[in-house]
Parts: sequence; C-alpha cells; structure tokens
Amino acid sequence: MIELFLFNVMGRIINYEIGEEIANGILYIAEGKTNNHGHRTAILRCTCSVVFETSIYYIRSGNTKGCGCKGRGIIHGLSKKKTYKTYQSMMQRCYNKKNIQYDNYGGRGIGVSDEMKNVVKYIEYVESLPNANNKGYSIDRIDNSNNYSVGNLRWATRLEQNTNIRVRKDSNTPYTGISKTKSGRYASKIAYDYKRIHLGRYDSIKEALGVRTAYIIANNLPHKIQEYKEK
Repeated sequence: MIELFLFNVMGRIINYEIGEEIANGILYIAEGKTNNHGHRTAILRCTCSVVFETSIYYIRSGNTKGCGCKGRGIIHGLSKKKTYKTYQSMMQRCYNKKNIQYDNYGGRGIGVSDEMKNVVKYIEYVESLPNANNKGYSIDRIDNSNNYSVGNLRWATRLEQNTNIRVRKDSNTPYTGISKTKSGRYASKIAYDYKRIHLGRYDSIKEALGVRTAYIIANNLPHKIQEYKEK
C-alpha cells in the first residue's frame, strides 16, 4: 500500500508519496511535525543523501535548497561532473516513484547501499574504476539483480550492458535467451554485436540452455552463464 501524506502548501493540499521528489532533487521520506510558524514539516533526503527536516513550503518556495551541504562546499564543483549526473539518475530510478524507470529499479527492490548514497563517496569510487574516463562507457551493475554497491559497479559499453540483461517480464521461462514455442519445444537464442543468433529448438529447457551455454563458452562471449535448476 502506498503511503500518502497531505500537506497544505501555499494554499493547496498536495499528496506526497514516499520517495517522491519535492523540488531540486530533494525526496520526501516521512511526515514531520508543525513548526513554530504553523508550517507542517517533513523528513526529506537531500541530493547529498543527508536526511533532514524542514517545511515543504520552504523547499517549494525556493527559500531552502537542501540540507545546507551546498553552503558547506560538499556539492560545490560536483554538479558539472558526469559522475554526479549518474548519481542523480541512480537515486531517481531507485527512490522516486514518479520516475519513468522506477518500476524496473526501485519498484523491483533495487536500491543503493548506504555507502553509495553518499554522493562524495560514490563519485570517488566510480571514478577509481577502470574505463571511468573512456568515451562510450557508462555505469552498469555487474549483477543486475543486486543493488548499486561497492563491488557491483563497473563502467561498461552499451554492447557489454546488452549482454547483462535480466529475464524479460514477458518471458515464459526463467532463463534469458530461452523461450517456449507454441509447439511446446524450447527455442535457444543469444544476442551479441547487435545481432540475434538463433541456436535451434529443443525438447527441454535443460537442453536448450546447455546449447546456449556451450555457444557462450566456445565463442568466449561476455554473457553470464545461467545454471539450470531442477524443479
């Protein structure tokens, strides 16, 4: 069930969901209290990942632009970095329910580790990884079923990322590249170098998956090897 909180902001009643962006990348976390000026406050997450409390009125009006980190110099100079933009995109995909990509990330349980929520630590870490400054590379999760965390991030090309896709939502088998046909047999295929290679149809999932695995090994492809699981 989605949690909603009502706030009277500048004469309008507005519903806020947990993880929703209020303004300038600041996310709503929880309801706060009423301050001395009669404004209801909220618990918010700043773009630097610090959680703070203030009136939503101040955020929406522009009087408050964050937790104060910009004044302390934490964000100063970072906003123009490529890695700062990847950080913002990551946080939006994982925590802003209105983000167009939320369902594929936060909506299926993908989050950001506490260490990587700190924008300075995130930038320092990802910029230390191989290929950080190479053109044509972007941040990718090594295991796309796990969170954005130290040890699970890399810089990869679009081609490398395309070999790391998870099982599609509309798949009728639990394996990438294996689908059940109308005849009841199992088609095995693989995508590489922007081409789809059909490896044949087989009587069982195990056989189809084995052929796909053998093709990956024989051709030294970067695709993940999927283990067959007995039912």
